[in-house]
Amino acid sequence: MAAFPSLEGIECLADECDASVPAHHGRFDNSDFDYRNTEYFPVFQCSLMKKLLDLKEAESANLRAATAWAFYIEGERCFEGTRSLITYGDLDKPVLNAYRLLGKLGRWRLRATSSAAWPVQLIDDTEAVPEEVDVLATRSDDGRVSALVWRRADDQYLREEERTVRVRARGLGSAAFLVRQWRVDATHGNSYQSWCLLGAPDYPTEPQVEEMAGAGQLRPVAPDRLERGVGGELIVDLSLPLPAVCLVELVPADR
Repeated sequence: MAAFPSLEGIECLADECDASVPAHHGRFDNSDFDYRNTEYFPVFQCSLMKKLLDLKEAESANLRAATAWAFYIEGERCFEGTRSLITYGDLDKPVLNAYRLLGKLGRWRLRATSSAAWPVQLIDDTEAVPEEVDVLATRSDDGRVSALVWRRADDQYLREEERTVRVRARGLGSAAFLVRQWRVDATHGNSYQSWCLLGAPDYPTEPQVEEMAGAGQLRPVAPDRLERGVGGELIVDLSLPLPAVCLVELVPADR
């Protein structure tokens, strides 16, 4: 659109904005489509939305919104239905937690950079992103500062141990903040991994569904802690496996 002056200013919509093609195939058709159920997909979606925002800033096209197709294509067995946010027993899939994390971000975007990011301008020049750590930061009207941080690679089967990722927030003055963290990975906010640990039953029992539902809830990964910036700077160290996405919230203590 940016290449055509007559389209300048016209709002556009990025539809079907996810990796699920073809829509009607799932894990029982081809095991490669199992990524829709794993922690890979929520991390992918967070990265995708940030890359779209970056592209919007770099181009003159007026991107108004991006939507993911999230209807339910029927499948009786657990984690069989495709392109869906829920599965058997009304279980939340991990990807639903990605949208919950995005929904917690503030209204105003803040400038944020990562020394391990793969810029959107380079995507067309490579066959696959080997690994990246990137960030999307925002500020809310109530003064809350949020940083959505993820570690991912294009290879859906690549799994690695945790590594330290340092989040450095500047310009905070001497104010005190409550630090809160939310995470989605193999062991947090992940009903699918709980299902696998239960033996991947096609038709889980009611107690099994309850156990998976609890494992799939998005919860803070640690108790809130009070931190005060030093020289206007506050540092939060994360330990992220591959893949993983973590939301760091800095909530003004006086709020």
